Amino acid sequence: MTPYLYDDDTRHGWRRPLTWSALLAIAWLVYELTAQPVLGAVVVCAKFGWDDFVTAVWLRRFDVDRFRGRACSWFYLAAGLWRIALTATAASIVIAILQGVLAIQQNQGVGAVLWDVFGAVGLESLFAFGLAALTTFIAVGSAFRCRVKVWLDRQVNVARRKRVWPPERWGTNRAKTLLTATLIPVVTLLVLGLVVGSIFALEGFRAPQRDPPAWVIVIVVVLQLLLTVSGALFVLVVREIVSRRVVARTPAECWGHSG
Repeated sequence: MTPYLYDDDTRHGWRRPLTWSALLAIAWLVYELTAQPVLGAVVVCAKFGWDDFVTAVWLRRFDVDRFRGRACSWFYLAAGLWRIALTATAASIVIAILQGVLAIQQNQGVGAVLWDVFGAVGLESLFAFGLAALTTFIAVGSAFRCRVKVWLDRQVNVARRKRVWPPERWGTNRAKTLLTATLIPVVTLLVLGLVVGSIFALEGFRAPQRDPPAWVIVIVVVLQLLLTVSGALFVLVVREIVSRRVVARTPAECWGHSG
């Protein structure tokens, strides 16, 4: 092994794992201050991305190749944000359902409760996924600029915790999955926007108290199908093009002889 990436100094507090008790205490404080259980769920779910966050800082500070460290750190930061976004959204939906059940049992206004809770869930999800997607785009741009091919592997987290390099064994590269996770919601929102636009355009053909011509409906339906298929193809094509430039096929392609 060639231990050139790890740090022997164990005094850094940011490297210590977040404990569930600390997160639950912070989440409860957030809930007491905001009365929003969804925000508390987001705090708790920070646990799922913390390991990737620490690895991102570690690579940026201690990788002997500063360009590689910078590019890879952005990818690990994005991976952590995606973990938090997914788990926080799932937890928030469960909380929303539980609040709806409690509202029914207590004979409260279920509609108002669900509207408030799911509104908060929607805003939280939009912010979380938007931030994760933005960070992924920055990561790809950094890899392009630094001319680095990235190997995103959980074994790097394990190696950091054990302070050994290279890792005792390599896993699979998650960078391509990260690209897919970013492209799908972005393209989906774009397609939905175009579909909604076509529906409004259809309404423009509607005469007062008359249905639009059949040929207009056919055109809109065909357009929606084409947009859906084109969106799926766009995701696949862009993912492959970007992957060839920034995703390593082997650990050695990213980490050199140490991989």
